[in-house]
Amino acid sequence: MRAVVILSVLLAAHAAKLAGNNNEPTQLYTVNDKVELLTNLTFRSAVYEKPNVWLVEFYNSWCGFCQRFAPTWKEVAASVYPWKEIVTVGVVDCAKFENNPLCRDLEIMSYPTMRVFPPMTKPGEMGIDLEAEKTFTSIKAGLLEFIEKEQLEGKGVQGWPTLTPYRNSEVANIWAQTPSSVQHIFLIFEEVGSTMGKEVILDFHKVKNVQIRRATTNNEALAKLIEVSNYPALAVLKRDMSVVHVLPTSKTREGFAAAVHAFLAREGIIEDVSAVRDIPRETDLLKGKVAAPIKTNSEKVHSFPDVVYQADLENTLRFSLKHEIAMHRVIAGETLEALKMYLRSLASFYPTRPQGTMFLERLRDWVEASGDSIRGEDFMLRINQFEKEFNFIIPENQDWIGCRGSDQKFRGYTCGLWTMFHALTVSAASQTKRRATPGSELVLQSILRYVRHFFGCAGCSKHFQEMARNRNLEGVRGLDEAVMWLWEAHNVVNKRLKGDVTEDPHHPKIQFPNVLSCSSCKVEGEEWDREQVLRYVKERYAKNNICNQDADSAHMCAPVAENVVALRQLDQRTNFFDDENAQQGSSEFNYADIFLCVVLYLVSAVVLVLGYYKFIYRRGYKMKYNVN
Repeated sequence: MRAVVILSVLLAAHAAKLAGNNNEPTQLYTVNDKVELLTNLTFRSAVYEKPNVWLVEFYNSWCGFCQRFAPTWKEVAASVYPWKEIVTVGVVDCAKFENNPLCRDLEIMSYPTMRVFPPMTKPGEMGIDLEAEKTFTSIKAGLLEFIEKEQLEGKGVQGWPTLTPYRNSEVANIWAQTPSSVQHIFLIFEEVGSTMGKEVILDFHKVKNVQIRRATTNNEALAKLIEVSNYPALAVLKRDMSVVHVLPTSKTREGFAAAVHAFLAREGIIEDVSAVRDIPRETDLLKGKVAAPIKTNSEKVHSFPDVVYQADLENTLRFSLKHEIAMHRVIAGETLEALKMYLRSLASFYPTRPQGTMFLERLRDWVEASGDSIRGEDFMLRINQFEKEFNFIIPENQDWIGCRGSDQKFRGYTCGLWTMFHALTVSAASQTKRRATPGSELVLQSILRYVRHFFGCAGCSKHFQEMARNRNLEGVRGLDEAVMWLWEAHNVVNKRLKGDVTEDPHHPKIQFPNVLSCSSCKVEGEEWDREQVLRYVKERYAKNNICNQDADSAHMCAPVAENVVALRQLDQRTNFFDDENAQQGSSEFNYADIFLCVVLYLVSAVVLVLGYYKFIYRRGYKMKYNVN
C-alpha cells in the first residue's frame, strides 16, 4: 500500500508541475513595440483633451485575426513613431476583464477596431473609426488623410507642419506666408495620392527654420517654375529664388528624408541633433511584415484527446457572457433576439451541474422579460447577482485543460467555443423524442446568430457567416443533421487554417476524427462513414463523458477517454473557431506520464490481489478449519 501511495503522490506532483495558469489573456504588445499600453484606468487621462492625435487599436488577445494583425500594427507604430508629438499609437486589450467598462462605453463591437481620437477630444466622446483596410499602407494613408483633413477644417493644432500641397494660386507669392527665419523651402513633387511627401514633412516637424512642402502633378505652374518633369522629385528653393535640385538615393520616404538631412547638415542648419534622431534611415527601411515569433511554453497540463473538460466549458461560458455579450452598450433589435435565442439554447442544453442550469434559466427569463432593450452594464450586474444567488461562480483564473495551447495566444476561448457549440448540438440530439425540449431544432440557428452579433473577432464572424450561407445552414433539418453540419464546418475551418499564423505548432489543425480516435470513421480513401462519425461525435461530447476534474487532476480522466474510443494513441485535441484556432494536435501526455500510469495500475492490481488473499481468502479458510 505504501508503494501505491508514493506513486500516486509522485504522479499528482508531476501533473501539478506540468499544469500552469493559461487562462489569462496573452500580451500581444509591449512598450518596446512603440505603442502605449492603455487600460481602463489610464485611457481617459492619456487621450482626452490632449493636443495630439491618438490612433488606438482595441483588440482581443485570443482573437486569431488580432494575432495576425499585431505585426502590422507594430509596423505602423514604428513607422509613425518619429511623429509622436503629433500622433500617438496606443492599444487596449478588451479581453482583460478590467478593461470591459472602457470597451463597452466606447461601443467596441468587433476586433480589431481602429479608432482615431482628434486633438482635444472631449471626455465621453468615442472617437472616429479609421476608414482603412487593415494593411500597413492603408492604415498609414488613412491616418495621414485624417490629419490633413483636420488641418483643412481648421481643427489642427497650431505648430503642426502643413500637409496640404501647394495650389497653383500660391506660386506667385510662395514666400508670403513663410516666416523670415526660414531660408530654404524643400519641395517634394509627387503623384496625386502619394503619401511620401506627407511622411517626410512629419519626419522633420521638430527641425526649426526649415519648411518642407509638397506639390502634386496637378500643380503644373510650380513644376514649370522649378523645372521639374519627372516624379517624384526633390528641390530646394532659396530666398533669392535660386533652385537646387537634390537627387535622393532612392525614391522612398527613407531616401528623401536622407537627402533632406544631408543637405541640412551641409548647410549647418541642424542645431538640435535630437530633432532628427528618430527620422528613419535607409538602412532601417522596413521591408514588409515580419510574422510575430511563435513563443513556446514548456509548461504542460495533462489532457486527453477526445475528452471534453468541464473547466473549458465553464471558461467559455464566462467569457461569452461577461466579455462578449456584456461588452455591448445597448442590446436591442436583432441583437436582442439573438441573445434570447442563445440563452434558450444554453438554458436547455449547456452541460453543467444543477446550479448552473438554474443560473442560466434565471438569466434567460430576465432577458425575456426585459422589454425592447437592455444595457450591457445591467446584463453584467444580473450575471453577478444570479451567480451568487445560485452559487454558480466561475473563477476568472481557472485553467484551460483540453483547450490549453502551447502559448497563451493559442486556443483558449476560441477552442472552447467550438467545444461548447458541439456539446450544445449533441445535447439537443441526444434527447428522447417524447421528452424533447421545444426549440431544440434552433440550436444551430442560435449558434449562427451568436457568431453574427456577439463574437468579437470580426474576420472570424464574417468567415463563419459566409460558410453558413455556402453550406446552407438555414436548410438544416433534424437534430442529427445539426451535429453533422457543425462537425463538417469545423473541419472546413481546420483545412483553411492549416499552416496559418494562428495555428498552434504543438496542436496542428487536422481533419477529425483521425484513425487513432475512430478507426471505423473512414472508409476507402478520404471518404467518411457518416454514421460512424455521428456516433463518435455524440459519444465524445456526451454529457456523461465530460470530465469534471481540474488541471491538477486531469490525469484522472483516462477512463473517460477510454469510454469515447477504444484504442488509440494520445496525440490529438480539437482547437478553435472560425478564423482563429481550429483543431487537434499532438498529445500533451508524454511517455514518462504513460509509464507512471501503467506502473500505478499494475501495482494497484497486485495490492488488491494480496489484500484479497490476506483478508478474504485466508480468513474464510481459517473459519472453515475451526468449524470442523
